[in-house]
Amino acid sequence: MASLKLNLPKKMTSALHEHANHVVSLRITIFLLSVALMLAMVALIRAPDYITLRIPPNTANGVVMNVNDIPKSRVLSDTSYLWLELNTWLKNGKQDAVANLQAYTYYFGDSFIEQLERQYKVMDIKGELDRRRRITLVPGTLNAVDKRVIEVTKNQSWVVLLDVIIEDFYLNERVQHVKVRYPLVVERIDTNYEKNPLGLIITGFEGSPKIISEL
Repeated sequence: MASLKLNLPKKMTSALHEHANHVVSLRITIFLLSVALMLAMVALIRAPDYITLRIPPNTANGVVMNVNDIPKSRVLSDTSYLWLELNTWLKNGKQDAVANLQAYTYYFGDSFIEQLERQYKVMDIKGELDRRRRITLVPGTLNAVDKRVIEVTKNQSWVVLLDVIIEDFYLNERVQHVKVRYPLVVERIDTNYEKNPLGLIITGFEGSPKIISEL
């Protein structure tokens, strides 16, 4: 039996080729879209759970910053808050000094915590913890950012010169009233957001604290 050969019109043959090419193009497009979707899903999975934007305390004149920037003013205000909270003894130093250190343990370096614990033991032996302590910032401290915050490594580490007023009370009588400068080393860390949302820790002193004046 002779084979039957069909001779299709040229227009029909051309249309079939165009249809086949179109199907191939659609398959390629679907493949590329699938790859793009997979890459987007991977990027979404790897994306951080939190994006922290540290806004300066004073934005009256506006501010331009990147997501990863930590402004000096924010370093100063956060460090001031932590240091005041740590060193305020509402009841007395015997109860509050170590309790405060435990409450803010995620905001201080391990070696600095050990240093402070040794300091508290010495103070206890000398009878310097049996009192209440009030500590406040010297007026104008938060406004002198450039003088107070020395950047060691950009967006990574700083030295904060913190001037405070310390008042100690024993049996409701003020027994100490001095102005003190603390040179604090502050570093940025990647940490658990729930334990330390500031992303900063105080790691020690850059030199010895000194009494500026007695009041």
